[in-house]
Amino acid sequence: MPTPLLDLTGHRYGRLTAIEHHPQRARDGKPRWVCRCDCGVATIVTTRNLRSGSVKSCGCYRREIGDRTRTHGQSKSREFAAWSNMLDRCLNQRNGDYANYGGRGITVCDRWRESFENFLADMGQRPSPAHSLDRIDNDGPYAPGNCRWATADTQRQNNRQRVVYIEHAGERLPLTAWARRLSMTPAALRRRLRRGSVAEALTTPRRRIIA
Repeated sequence: MPTPLLDLTGHRYGRLTAIEHHPQRARDGKPRWVCRCDCGVATIVTTRNLRSGSVKSCGCYRREIGDRTRTHGQSKSREFAAWSNMLDRCLNQRNGDYANYGGRGITVCDRWRESFENFLADMGQRPSPAHSLDRIDNDGPYAPGNCRWATADTQRQNNRQRVVYIEHAGERLPLTAWARRLSMTPAALRRRLRRGSVAEALTTPRRRIIA
């Protein structure tokens, strides 16, 4: 029996966006979709491969990673691992840490998304094996000026120092806790606080966009 057809129109899978159902199924009877890759190339992918994540682009991503690896020769370096993990946390919705990064609005600057070489030119080599990639503003992006190599002790110390508490209606909570209560990102709440009073920021309902 043919696999029931799911409507994937407009759904995004990695770099691919499903455009329309392909009229011809694959040889094994699986439905296929015409997809548009971020690079502009159209490709045909089965529903199974899209939803499982086994196909995420028209093939351009694999070629880019191969080119970068051959060019810089550091695919096994700690710096390359930091760069790759950074991109995955922020861009891949299937990553286990996505909710704490891309899911809450943490982005990667275009320069670093473009290539590992740009990232390495800006960040340099890690000072020691004890250092890892750290954002100075925990609500800010991965970008030059907001990132550094830091030890775990330095990161813990700065995390304690940069916790912002807000008091309202007899409650004193971290900014991040208020943001969760309001179902918004910490960055959005910071913008509210800059525009008005604490009471307005914490009591004004979010505007909902009705399609």
